Amino acid sequence: MRGLLLIVCFLGIAIQGISQGIVFRNGSFQDILRMSMREGKPIFIHISKAGDKEGDLMEKNVIYNKKVGDFFNANFISFHVDADKQEVLPYKQAPEGVHYWFLNEWVEWIDRAEGYKDVKDFIALGKAILDKCQKRELLGIQFQNKNLEEVLKVARKEKKPVFIDVYKIDDGMCRTMEKRVIRDEKVGEFFNAHFLSIRVDVDKEENVAVLKKYGVSKGMYYLFLNEDGELIHKTFGIMDTGDLIFEGKKALENMVNNRS
Repeated sequence: MRGLLLIVCFLGIAIQGISQGIVFRNGSFQDILRMSMREGKPIFIHISKAGDKEGDLMEKNVIYNKKVGDFFNANFISFHVDADKQEVLPYKQAPEGVHYWFLNEWVEWIDRAEGYKDVKDFIALGKAILDKCQKRELLGIQFQNKNLEEVLKVARKEKKPVFIDVYKIDDGMCRTMEKRVIRDEKVGEFFNAHFLSIRVDVDKEENVAVLKKYGVSKGMYYLFLNEDGELIHKTFGIMDTGDLIFEGKKALENMVNNRS
């Protein structure tokens, strides 16, 4: 009986130790992208291969360290990939050895690293990634972390129209728009000066009523509303920076014409 209790205690300590490290999310890579968008966190991908010495040391000394876990669990959506199972990777070929990939929710590279790193260096790497993310987020259109009802309250106070980017997280064209247009400096300057902007994910249940109200059933739609929530302009599809700015100007003209 005493031996059984010792075994139970030992297992409890072992499980507790593991639970203190980085928590890797389950699911497909598309699931990870949705989690990243929903929680507003960048993605950390830990790629390792069974039998790799550096990878084994990282798991033993760093990946399941409490300080590392506290930091990464608070700031990243973490995903573990076995390099022998390439079908789960977002890219075709898995690298050799232990690698760390950092992406945003639009599958844009933030940075990558490889090899063994101690606890201090690994946390420093994570902090550097967050700093890069923050600088990147300041580019382009600044989206409010609000639902439509909340942003309309602000719009009425500020007398500003609302721009809605209707997207689908796993749509390649939406990702292209994000990288080439939405994050463009000139697009950001125009939209941030004239609109309050939010995003609506077509796959989220809570957005069904909004999408139905404005006659939208898929991503790549751009809606322009006045401060009362009335549709003043709607456009669709992939476009360049000049096109999106043109559509924004058209929405502003429509709003003025509707009032006159």
